[in-house]
Amino acid sequence: MASVVGRLPSAQASRGSAKPVAGNTKHVAGYPAQPVATRGQQFLSEDLYIQKTGKTVVLSGSVDGTSGFFVDGLLPITVTHQDGSIRSVSFDDSNRCTSSTVLTTAPFSLAPLLAPGFNHLHLTMSDSCGGNYGHSDVWVTGAVNFLAPPYTPPTLDGWG
Repeated sequence: MASVVGRLPSAQASRGSAKPVAGNTKHVAGYPAQPVATRGQQFLSEDLYIQKTGKTVVLSGSVDGTSGFFVDGLLPITVTHQDGSIRSVSFDDSNRCTSSTVLTTAPFSLAPLLAPGFNHLHLTMSDSCGGNYGHSDVWVTGAVNFLAPPYTPPTLDGWG
């Protein structure tokens, strides 16, 4: 289940029938189920820097953007735009720890969360119910350019 936070029309409306997606891709390889050390344990943190170049940008379980994905726990995604505004979405494939198995999330359009120009996506995956954690392959696919992280030179004492 996805819950969306921010100033946008319901991003859930963009879920549903998936069509194959052409464009660039970013792959987060699946991770097999492992026992958690502590409930709520974070097991992945990923930063993506992208520029949207078209209308279709999909989070899914396949390179063509048509398969569902799962996270044994929570997947919040925060998008920070070039102007500093923020959009976010969160997936809970445990259905608040009420599901007897990990649920699969249908391909999800990230396009409504993205702004023109630079977008910084911060993804984290964490356990929510105890027991095990893990996730399927997760892909960001579509009309985007993946950019190098911004570089901030170090500050050195005594240097102007």
